[in-house]
Amino acid sequence: MLPIGAILQDYGPDGWTKFTQDEQMTMMSLWCMMRSPLMIGGEMTKFDEFTMSLLTNSDIISCLNSTHSAHPLFRKTVDGNEQIAWFTTHEDGKTFYAALFNCGESECEITAELPVTCSLSAHEVWTGADSKISGTLTASVKPHGVAMFRLTRI
Repeated sequence: MLPIGAILQDYGPDGWTKFTQDEQMTMMSLWCMMRSPLMIGGEMTKFDEFTMSLLTNSDIISCLNSTHSAHPLFRKTVDGNEQIAWFTTHEDGKTFYAALFNCGESECEITAELPVTCSLSAHEVWTGADSKISGTLTASVKPHGVAMFRLTRI
């Protein structure tokens, strides 16, 4: 169950999830990469704009509903930060998703060698930033955060 938004019976200032926004994006990214059912543990009538954006992000929902064969690319520790990368393929065969997770306590740069070597358009699904890459994906990721990309063959 995703503990996001208003999660306590008392909806005062302390009635919200204790997860940071970065941690909530990490949870949504991980759940969707793994195609896990999205059971929401919050009171949806009390959700704010950020919480609704987590649940209505079209790229995240596409990853959840239309991918297969999710697998880890690596799990390693670099300069004291645990880094994890996952990769999955969209059913259309020309789109992929990659997620770079920072489990550490400080911001870090994560680089992943991708299992596809063609030129790709990279769209970061949470920030909307676009770039072009080939073979390697690099992003600066906040503590407990994620950089998740929709990758499309050019």
